[in-house]
Amino acid sequence: MRLWGEWPFLFYVCCFVILGTLISAFIVGQSVTPFFVFQMYSQPIPYANNGSVNRIYINHQELNTFKLYQETGDIVRSNTERFIYLRANHFKDQYHDKLKKISLGKFIPQLFYQDILTLKNISDQTYANWLKDYLQGFVKEPIKNIIIKKIRYNYSLNGFPNIKNEETILNMNYE
Repeated sequence: MRLWGEWPFLFYVCCFVILGTLISAFIVGQSVTPFFVFQMYSQPIPYANNGSVNRIYINHQELNTFKLYQETGDIVRSNTERFIYLRANHFKDQYHDKLKKISLGKFIPQLFYQDILTLKNISDQTYANWLKDYLQGFVKEPIKNIIIKKIRYNYSLNGFPNIKNEETILNMNYE
């Protein structure tokens, strides 16, 4: 209470951080930046028997995004993953369904879901053009073709990945 008397603004900031941490930890169940979730390190990482990876091909040559600058590779990988996720889920954000399922989500107006958590449809052409323009500075030759493939795999008993299937997500030609 002494903080309230001397610095009321700081008191409200502290209350906001505490409330945000509690909401993100117990209600949403995920970390919401800038709040730290204390459960983050409380259990071991579960064993994954399968997984997936996205591969980007420029002019029919695989682009190793880990050889780009760290930030550039992160941007390409995360935006590609996000585009694939949104396209598969009718451009609804990952929190769209999570919020609707919890009891707090029933009190949020439908307008919030439509305006904030449902994104504008992005065509394959729009994303491919953005990716082409973004990568052109890092590729020595003009980009004539972009292919994005999602490869799903599972691990064998000896720990090596076996490809289950390969799906072409995007195949765009420029000429």
